[in-house]
Amino acid sequence: MPDYTEAASITLLPDSQLVGICLQPGVATALFGQRPEAAIPLKELESPLDWAQLENTLLLQPNLWRQALAVYRWLKQHKLDQEYLPEPFATLLQNIANSSGDEKLGQLDSFFNPRTIERQFKQYIGISPKRYQQLARVNRVMDQLRHEPNAMPLTDIAHHMGYSDQAHLSREFKAFNRITPKQYRTIILNRDSSSTSA
Repeated sequence: MPDYTEAASITLLPDSQLVGICLQPGVATALFGQRPEAAIPLKELESPLDWAQLENTLLLQPNLWRQALAVYRWLKQHKLDQEYLPEPFATLLQNIANSSGDEKLGQLDSFFNPRTIERQFKQYIGISPKRYQQLARVNRVMDQLRHEPNAMPLTDIAHHMGYSDQAHLSREFKAFNRITPKQYRTIILNRDSSSTSA
């Protein structure tokens, strides 16, 4: 599957089953030997990893839960994480993840020049640095709402996360998730109330 940076619809045939895995930035490049632009059969990938072993392991699993667990163990065994990224670039990604989201890239990294940053993002991540910053910021908003849904009003969250106003937060959040932060908060609150009453 290609990298997704926004919510996407996937149509499955009846009786199909799907196991999805969310990888850290840059891991797909290390895992597949290239950054996937479209769905590619594992056997066609040029990679030093033994895909046949993974495929055989998955076929032996009795259910989706066990398949997901097998993939997780396989990934852990191969230690696929950001250590496959060049150190200065991995540090830049960490700085972006820890930033408030409204900083310029030059404030987050002095090692690379802007053109090098653009090339590195294209090579390893597949999106622009600005788009990555937006995605990281939306993920921080989602984490805030998931862990403390009623901790503060959306206007305060918007200000705290570096948005110009709540409308800016809502537009960016909806672009990635196809729902607004308010709708997301409602889903979280309904989920939490149904799990506590069950």
